[in-house]
Amino acid sequence: MRPGRRRSLGGGAKGDAPLTKNMLMLEVDASNFTPDHTEYLQEWADKLGVSIEVLLGRIVMAACEGDLYSEDAPADRPDGE
Repeated sequence: MRPGRRRSLGGGAKGDAPLTKNMLMLEVDASNFTPDHTEYLQEWADKLGVSIEVLLGRIVMAACEGDLYSEDAPADRPDGE
């Protein structure tokens, strides 16, 4: 690709190379959360009928798209400390 040319997402103009998708691994374990946060996530996951891992995946995917995932989130969130 020549300097100054932009890549398109879908192979737009002739000669444009489509962007490639990158894979990112995000590793999260219990040490990343306080007991209050873990309890909150478990309550939320139980309410949705999914695991905490699935819930966290939904939260991360929404964040990557610039959205806030809040489906059936419990109202009593723990403090961010």
